[in-house]
Amino acid sequence: MKTIAYAILLNIIIFSVATAKNIEVKLFNDPHAQALEMEKNLDFFIKAAQAGDKNAEYNVAGYYYFVPNNNKDKPKALKMIRKLAEEGHPEPQFGLSMIYLSDKNVQKDLQEGIKWLQKSADQGISEAELYIGLLKYRGIWGIKKDVNQAIKWLEKAANKGLLDAQSNLAIVYENEKNYEKAAKWYLKAAEKGHVEAQVRIGKFYYEGIGVSKNIKEAIKWFEKAAEQKNSYAQYNLGIIYLENDNKIKSLEYMRQAADQGHSEAEFVMGKFYFEGKVVSKDYNEAKRWFEKGVPKGFSPAQEALQIVNRVL
Repeated sequence: MKTIAYAILLNIIIFSVATAKNIEVKLFNDPHAQALEMEKNLDFFIKAAQAGDKNAEYNVAGYYYFVPNNNKDKPKALKMIRKLAEEGHPEPQFGLSMIYLSDKNVQKDLQEGIKWLQKSADQGISEAELYIGLLKYRGIWGIKKDVNQAIKWLEKAANKGLLDAQSNLAIVYENEKNYEKAAKWYLKAAEKGHVEAQVRIGKFYYEGIGVSKNIKEAIKWFEKAAEQKNSYAQYNLGIIYLENDNKIKSLEYMRQAADQGHSEAEFVMGKFYFEGKVVSKDYNEAKRWFEKGVPKGFSPAQEALQIVNRVL
């Protein structure tokens, strides 16, 4: 009988964190949700703004700018945010930069956006320091690529405890082949619950990159990420436990990853049912799992499906 090869060698761990060549600069996660959350305390901020509190004034302006279905107040709110930014207040400077760089309701203006982003970074806004660091590393949006400057700005934000800065700094160090520093920053972010950093430091311990090889530590960090429903961590645990002949745990984690649509895990589940070594042999169930990978263009699943169809 023909056998189905694993798509991934069992001693290779698949992980989720992007390498620096495809680091994304993501601005404004969900300002509308933030505005709606602030609505609960809007009266407090309005009273504080009327009393001369500039931060409260910015929060009120930000609320009226970003709250959904309130276009009539946007021009006035934007004017207020710009006024506060021009007065030298760092938070409004950062907010204004995000508007010019990413708000679909305003014509994108890279020059203005970068200007205000840099001003807010110079005043110590950690998110601005993060974005300046990422832009300098990517060398985009009119900013010249400068690895040393990128590290400088990312470290400023990372040292203030910003988890995304710590994780991205680790990615930069990894891509620059400074694995010990990469491991240091992955670990810092992982300890605070950053799921991608947990996956990455798990891989480092598994392969002995920047740290001494330690399978127990690798499992510990993959399990922490798996608890946060990270499918890559679940898949990695499935492979590790399979390597160590723990079929029950391997099946548990592999199924968790497969149920989340992880292509390699779906393929391995199909192989489990095809071979009958981890679960009872069931060609129809194997076919069901292999079929999931076909629309995704996952070629090993396509090949395996052809074999199963010949058996059925």
